[in-house]
Amino acid sequence: MRADTATRLLESIAADRLAILCGAGLSMAPPSNIPSARGVADHCAREYLNAVGEELDASVREDIEAMAKLFRDRNRFDDLFIGKLVPWHKFNRDSNIGHAAIADFLACGVAFFCLTTNFDELVERAAHKFGEPDFRAIVDAQDLAENCLHKPYLKLHGCANRNRRQTIWCKDQLGDAPIKERLERFQAWLSTNLLDRDVLIVGFWSDWSFLNDILVNVVSAFGPRTVFLVDPQPSDSLATKAPNLWNWVNEGEISLIHEQESGAQFLDELRCHVSRNFILHAANSASDTYEQLFGSREHSQPVQMPDSSQELYALRRDLTGVPRHLPVRDRCPEDKHNVLTAIHCRLLDCGANYYNHLYEFQGEKLRLVLGDSQLISKLKCRYVEEPPSQLIPDIVVCVGAIEDASPPDIIRGDEVPSVIRAGANLPGSWITHQELVQKLQSDSNEHSS
Repeated sequence: MRADTATRLLESIAADRLAILCGAGLSMAPPSNIPSARGVADHCAREYLNAVGEELDASVREDIEAMAKLFRDRNRFDDLFIGKLVPWHKFNRDSNIGHAAIADFLACGVAFFCLTTNFDELVERAAHKFGEPDFRAIVDAQDLAENCLHKPYLKLHGCANRNRRQTIWCKDQLGDAPIKERLERFQAWLSTNLLDRDVLIVGFWSDWSFLNDILVNVVSAFGPRTVFLVDPQPSDSLATKAPNLWNWVNEGEISLIHEQESGAQFLDELRCHVSRNFILHAANSASDTYEQLFGSREHSQPVQMPDSSQELYALRRDLTGVPRHLPVRDRCPEDKHNVLTAIHCRLLDCGANYYNHLYEFQGEKLRLVLGDSQLISKLKCRYVEEPPSQLIPDIVVCVGAIEDASPPDIIRGDEVPSVIRAGANLPGSWITHQELVQKLQSDSNEHSS
């Protein structure tokens, strides 16, 4: 991703203007490896030969839209084509880094919404891995009225697991009552929510060309400000392969930015940019709190940034006080995170190493969590459902919590019993942050002297 493109996207996110359109190319990236339209057509043709003992005509064996139309004309679309020939199991694969990025963006509001032409549930699976408690894609027209904790995820062409018989495979289906109603309702929704936004288009111009054309029919009336088009193919190939979609993104006053890159890789890079920007924002927002607690940062170290999107996301979780089994909701840091972020920065200034939610500091492994004015015993219950971790903290520092038992000494690491609710027997000694702050205030920070 070019630096100026990253800047433009971060500006769009800051203005709450970014919408995402994603297509089949996103799910073809490993480890998802969803088959192409040609691959699905080949599979269906072989299954038909095995079932009936005759080959389909050569004109439809490699064209999934023509094949779907053939079975529709024969009145065998639902029972044979959808019910027996389509390899639905090949749409049930592992999600990739692009799906993870979209799930993250929807959870924290980086994207105002995402519209997809994909049948698979790989974004949903990625969201569940983050701990999204109730991720609900908008598949049918009535789903538009539902309220979710995450931003809307619209599946324009149906879903492999929720409404197979209403998935779109050819243009002739557009007049069918359920599909026609869905597209009309989606178009009405988009008329309000897509107009004058910035649109990131990822994974189109695959060989599912008829799906691209259906997308254009739905969105062409609504002109975005800027289109960020991500596709490894050169512009002339895109114009030839999907002329209607190409004309749409090049018409009127639309500003087109074309990045020749894998869609999944691009989304992962954008997720890294979003996370780094969040972390720097958090550090800047906590600068006054840092000075009040620890004095000037004239000998401070640069904010330590992990390399991968997963590690950056882990740090975003820690700076916002979110347990590992729940998604990050905050698009921007809040004031309640300032003390925690200031302690994070001070630990790094004092030579601590941060990795996998833990700080190695003076021979002990520390973890910071957001206490948010709760009793430690109550706070621990929030972390009971976390998945197990290979690294176990010696001490869990509950920033802003209220102690309800005598805490251990952070220097000696003595074990002191605490009052814990039943079922909240978690590893490490859980303490409030005051003792650690006192220690960090008096630390001479030999590394920067």
